[in-house]
This record gives sequence, C-alpha cells and structure tokens, in this order.
Amino acid sequence: MKKIQPFLVSLLCALPGYAGAERGAAAPPQKEAAEAPPVLQLPRDVRPLHYSLAMKIVPANERFQGTADIEVQLDRPRSVIWLHGRNLHVTQATVDAAPATYEQVNEEGLARLSLKKPVGPGKVTLHFGWDAAFEPRIVGLYQATEAGEKYAVTQFEAVDARRAFPGFDEPVFKTPFDVTLTVPAAHVVVTNTMPVPGEEKLLDGGMKRVRFATTKPLPTYLVAWAVGPFDVVTPPPLPPNEVRKHPLQVRGLAPKGRGAELAYALQSGGELLVLLERYFGIEFPYEKLDHIAVPDYSYGAMENAGAIVYREDALLFRPGISSEGSRYNIAEVLAHEMAHQWFGDLVTLRWWTDAWLNESFATWMATRTVAEWKPELGASIAFLEDVQEAMHNDELSSARAIRQPLDDIKNVWNQFDGITYQKGGGVLTMFERYLGADKFKAGIRSYLNAHAWGGGDTDDLLDALSQAAGRDMKTAFHTFLERPGMPLVEVKVQCEKGRGRLELRQRRYLPLGSEAAQGDRWQVPFCVRTSAGEACTLLTEGEGSLALDACPAWVMPNAEGAGYYHFTMATEELKKLAGPTYALLTPRERLSLADNVRAALHSGALSFEDGMAILTPMASDSTPQVAAVPMELLTLAHEALVSEALRARVEEVGRQLYGPVAARIGWEPRKGENVQEQQFRHRVLAFLATKAKDPRVIAEAVRRGRAYAGLEDGQFHPEAVAPELALLTLQMAVREGGQAVYDTLAGRLAKTQDSLQRRRILGALAAARGELLDRTFALLLDSQLRKNERLGTLFDASNWLDSRDAVWNAYRKEFDQLVTLMPESHMRSSISLAARFCDPEHLEQAKQFLSDRAPQLPSGKRQLAQALETVRLCIAFRDAQAGSAERFFRGVRVPGSRGGGRARSW
Repeated sequence: MKKIQPFLVSLLCALPGYAGAERGAAAPPQKEAAEAPPVLQLPRDVRPLHYSLAMKIVPANERFQGTADIEVQLDRPRSVIWLHGRNLHVTQATVDAAPATYEQVNEEGLARLSLKKPVGPGKVTLHFGWDAAFEPRIVGLYQATEAGEKYAVTQFEAVDARRAFPGFDEPVFKTPFDVTLTVPAAHVVVTNTMPVPGEEKLLDGGMKRVRFATTKPLPTYLVAWAVGPFDVVTPPPLPPNEVRKHPLQVRGLAPKGRGAELAYALQSGGELLVLLERYFGIEFPYEKLDHIAVPDYSYGAMENAGAIVYREDALLFRPGISSEGSRYNIAEVLAHEMAHQWFGDLVTLRWWTDAWLNESFATWMATRTVAEWKPELGASIAFLEDVQEAMHNDELSSARAIRQPLDDIKNVWNQFDGITYQKGGGVLTMFERYLGADKFKAGIRSYLNAHAWGGGDTDDLLDALSQAAGRDMKTAFHTFLERPGMPLVEVKVQCEKGRGRLELRQRRYLPLGSEAAQGDRWQVPFCVRTSAGEACTLLTEGEGSLALDACPAWVMPNAEGAGYYHFTMATEELKKLAGPTYALLTPRERLSLADNVRAALHSGALSFEDGMAILTPMASDSTPQVAAVPMELLTLAHEALVSEALRARVEEVGRQLYGPVAARIGWEPRKGENVQEQQFRHRVLAFLATKAKDPRVIAEAVRRGRAYAGLEDGQFHPEAVAPELALLTLQMAVREGGQAVYDTLAGRLAKTQDSLQRRRILGALAAARGELLDRTFALLLDSQLRKNERLGTLFDASNWLDSRDAVWNAYRKEFDQLVTLMPESHMRSSISLAARFCDPEHLEQAKQFLSDRAPQLPSGKRQLAQALETVRLCIAFRDAQAGSAERFFRGVRVPGSRGGGRARSW
C-alpha cells in the first residue's frame, strides 16, 4: 500500500467524523445536520460499553438469526449514530425502545442508525434484530463441511465481525460481551468463555440454548464462536506455577472423529504456554483456552481470546502420516497465537496502523519461545530464513513501511503481510540483541502492565522500551517502522598502530532496475563480530565509524545475522569470510553471508560469476538453510538467465552439486535427525527431480509415489515413503505416469476428507501436463473443492516451468469465476502469479489484464504493483547478469566433496 499523500491526509482530517489513525483522536464536534458519513473510523463521542448477543445458529441451514442489546455512552445529543453492519437483514432497530431506522450506507459495512428525536448525552441501549446468510468465503460467520458434517465458525479479524452482528467494529472499542447461543442439541458450542453452570436449556425442535459467562473487555474482532459435531479433548488442567496461582483448563477441539490427532498440540501447547507466562510475568489472561481445528479455514490460525481457531493441518498431527516438520510448524503457530493472548488481546492496538504491535511481536515471540522450548527444532535459523524472504520483498520500491496509515478500510489487509510479520519480527530481533534481552523484556512487561485490558500504540511501547533501556530508542525504532526498504551498510576496514576501525556508510539497498530513490537514512543498530570479539554502534547518520580494540583478521558485519540490513565490503574481505574464516562463523552468520552475496548479485555489485564462486561451495554446508541458497540461484538461472540451449548445463551443474548431498542424506530419515534436516531432504530431492532433472531421483520418486498411492489396492500406503516426501513422490508419479495415475488420484479426491491427504492429491494433480492439466484447471471450478484449496492448487501448477504459461492462460480465462469461489484474501494473493515471469510480453499481459481487475479486490492494487515490479526487476537482472551467467555455466567445474560444513574456494 502506498503512503497517503500529505494533501489527502489534510483532506481526510477536514471531513466530518474523521478520526486520525493515531490514538483514536476524536473529530471536532459537528452540527447534527452537517454530519457526513465518517471516513475510516467512527466518531469517538459514541462508545459501546457492553454487548448482549443472542444468536441462533444451525450449521445445516442457509441463514442465521440474532438479537443484540448494546449499551453505549453518548457524549452529546445525537439523532444519528454511526456503527457497522454488513449484509445484515435488520428487522428491528430501537434506541431506548424508541424506533430507529437502520441503513447500511457503503459496501464496507458502515451503517447509520437514525432517530426522529435526538438522544443523549448519557447512556442509551441500542437494540437490533436481524438475520443473514452464512458468508460464502471464510469470513464473518461461515459454514465448513467435512465428512458430510456441517460446522459454523467465525473469522472476524480485521473488519468482519460486522458480517455477523451490528456493532462498533474497531479495535479501540473494548467491552465485555454476554453471549447466548441457540444451536442443535447434539452439537458442541464454544465461545471465548465457558458456559454459565446450569444455563444450558433443551428446547423443542432438537435445539439447546447455552448462555456463556461474561467476557473480559474485548474488541469485536476477538469475539468468536464455533458450532458443530466437534470431538472435544479435555486433558487435566495446567497446574499453578510461579506466575499463575490457579489451574488453567486447556482443551482441544477437532472435527468429528479426529480428536486423537490433538495429542501433540495439547502437550506441546501446554509447555509453551507456561514459558510465555514466565516471560511476560503475567498469568494467562483468560479463564480457559480452547484450541479449535476447523475443516475449512483461510489462514493459519486466529488468536480469538480464549478460543483460538486453526486450519486443520496447523494443529492436528498423525504420526507416520504428518511430516515431522509439522511438529515444528504446530509448535510455532501455537506459540504465535498464544503470544497474542497478551500482545493483541490483553493489550489491543487502537487502530490497524499499529497491526505490527500484534503480528510482529507474536512472530518474534513465537520464535524465541520455541527456540527456548526445544533448541533442536532450529527455530532461530528457520526464522532468519523467513526474515530474509521479507527482505527480498522489502527491496521493492513498492514495498510498504511496517507501520503505515490506511487510505481505505478495504485495504486493511495491506497491514498483514511479510513486512508486518517477518520484517517486523526481524527488526525486533535486532533491537533486542542491541539493547540486551533483560532490558528488552523489562520494557515489554512494563508496556503490558500499564495497558492491560485496554489499548496501546507504538509510542506507548517504544516509551516503555526506552525507559527500560535508559536511553531513547524511539527515534531509532521509528526509522525502521515508518520507512519502507532497508539499509545497505558499506564497511571499510582500517588499521593503524595496532588498532582497528570500521568506516561505515549507509544508503538504501536497491536492486538492479529499481525506481526508488536512495535518500532514506535509518538509525541502524550495527553489530559486528571480528577475530577480536563483538562490537556495536548506533549508526545514526549517513556516515559513521566503529572503533575496535585490535586490528581484525576478519570482520563479520552482521553479528549472529541479527541486523535487519544488507552489508557490502571489499572483495578481499568477503573472500576471507567465504574462505578460511567460514568455519568460525555461526550458522546464522553463514546464512547472512549467503544472503548478502545474493543481494550483491541483484544490485550488480557482484557479477553472477563472482557471486556463484562464493555461493556454490555452500551446497555442502552442514546447515540446511545455508546449503539451500545455491539451489535458489540455480533455479533462477535455469528459468530466467540462460538461453534454452544452456538449460541442460544448468541442470548438470545442479546434479553435480546436490547429487552428493542426496547420496549422503538418502530417502529415509536417520536416527537423531532434527526437523530442519528432514525438511532439507525434501528440498534437495525436489530440486534434483524437478529442476536438475536427475533421472535416478526421478525414477526413485516415481517408484515410491506409485507405492504410496496404492494403485493396485486403492489405499494409501504411508510406509512407502517418508511423510516429508509424500507430495513430491505423488507429483512425480502423476507427471511420469500419465492418465492412469491421474485418474486414480482424481477419483480418490471425492472420497478423501482429511485435509492433508487432499492437499497431497491436489498437489499431485497440479503436476500433470497437457490435457490432464486442463482437467485440473476444470477441477478448480468444481464444488467438491473446499474454499481454501484452490489457491494452493494454482500455485502448485505454476511451480512447473513447462506448465506456467498454461496456468497463466487458465487463470485469466477463469478469473471472473474464481472471484466468486475463492476467499478475497486468496484471490488477492493469486495476483502474484503474474510475478512468475521474467519477460516484457508477460509483463504487458499482466498490466492489460489485471490493471482494472486487481483494484476491485481488497489490497489488490498494491499486490499488482509488487507483482509488476518483481517482473521488471527480474528483466533488469537478466539483462545485466545473463552474459556472466552464461560464462559461468560454460566454464564451471564442480569440485569433488572434501568434507562438509564449510565453503571452499574454487
């Protein structure tokens, strides 16, 4: 999302009812007759104090019904009250029993409640009755189906509670809720709190009415309920500890018949929750915690207070079926969502400009908590890889700042992307290391205690961190929060009379072809590790220096890879790091070095030949994330840099580099392997099968895929292949086996309810070629696919270079129909299919086709801008580096392995 231009900010502030994005500032009083619909935020002179909601929800029906009594405080007399309600059929509307007229005034759900006579100031009660259709695209209150059973679930973040009930759907309004739900008597029903004892009543018609305890103060987006034939698993409560003085009941809910799959999540989640309590120094804020796996869900999970909702495969685990990597993923998402119970739920952002206060912190906190819980899972380096992916996005001139005002409420999802999650988390990692973990924790605790049960904003947090640090950190933090892009720090090593000094210069990092300016400056917490130890400084200007105690034999300009910046240094200094010093670097530092070489290639500071001379030996590194970096560059060269005639040579180099790695790690997990090593096995074998075209790997993948598919007996055989390799082997079986294998798997899809197996089947069907791939495209429009399955299938198909044009053509042909079938968030993400190309022809096609369509989707305009820029940058990179790449692949000689764990000079 682009920044709001200054003149537009002035215009918005002048509009009646507008409230600034900072701290929920109130608009100046307006005459009643002149009051226009508010822009972005509701007026702050009307505040909800309490909700009483009564809903009738039957998942098998097409519609639901509800009534609401909302107590509000009016600061002045009003005959018009602004609130929210989207696509609700409101049949009753009163204010203190006086009739009122309810009207939705825009497509985003702003509603006007009009009275004949003004009411207030003081407290009044709004009453509504309504009915509405279940939402078709996994927002608001929606239906999900599994094994013929219907479920009803909510997804209210960010602005979708208004699709389920009328109210004040903004995070600044935190109030208690009383919720009563009437549901089928045989169904389980859960909300944020537990039922009031003795308040469940059986009604005629096979229904029951359940009243729940009053919630703590909540914004509307954290209210939740789920109704359906769930399995409920209730382990013993978590015992008291040094922070929490009472037992805490944690339960798990899964679709009918799948409760046993909650065992791993419930065990690991309880252990992680205790670690979070100890870090924050505050007991879990709510009376209970339910982890709820639902059959059809758009996102990974949602942090509803005391009732967290998850996509099935983000919570459920089946030994022998689920990959071991799922253990890490489940732990990470559990820690992320539970961290939100403090950051976001206990203390809530006041407006969506500060979404980073929720997501950046939960991302950072999840990483450090999982790393503390089980270091062998490799959470820290896995997160660094994610941060570097955000850096790649942040290199775009169209990238947004972490903290950026909204220009339109429909663009609220601009605030929820890799910039918020991974960049924000990376920036927090950098400042925690610079300030020290104890001071950083003290600042966080101070912020949470000061704003508990209310709201907070960026300055509140930064003031607390600065106070804990004993110095101003707000200014430096803001440079990373308010500016897009990232610093590039140029490092020059000076040595005089036995003492060393680093001369530093910063500018914005820009890749080849970028249209962005280089004028930005950051206050960079810059930490280096040298042969003499570690040293840090805060680089506040364009140039600076850092004194060292001794002349360094080598300098690693990003200690522990914790800094959110790129670095550049003289070639001879880089060669020291990539050569004799390499074994002295930590795994995170080696990954940082690799990514900075990649960045230098993309900026033109290094030729492809020189960069690959440094990177290619890293294929033998003992750290999986480091060893994977050359794969990415080889794939890019194969698809975009070299001529078609030279692609076979790129494939050969890929086989020479990673064939020995595959021989070492094999097809079966070894005793003592960690999760990251098991995931790396998939990356290596997938690269060799799909990019390097290794015939031996392909043949073995096909053999195992056919055995796993059970073509003869019609049953999957999990023992035939490690779970991490199940999808790859099925893909290769379809790709090489043609119609017979395709028909077998396609026929099995309708009979398969398990989301993980369905994901594998669909990924395999997406690997088909020719007419079989056309059948997969037709399947995208078929009602047997779940709402959350179409996007992944599209991207799976686009991963195959020889299918990419067919995917692009089918996407454009069926775009208008897909819009009606896919969740808006998924349809928005589908725009990035345009970024899979690297030539002017496809760039022009994307412009012509999507320029009018993308802006019709929430946040679609920015998604398109980034996709188009990605293609332009790829073209510029190809034009600049193609010649060097051709020379590299024509002249390269891959040396034999001399043992693992370090890079070698060629």
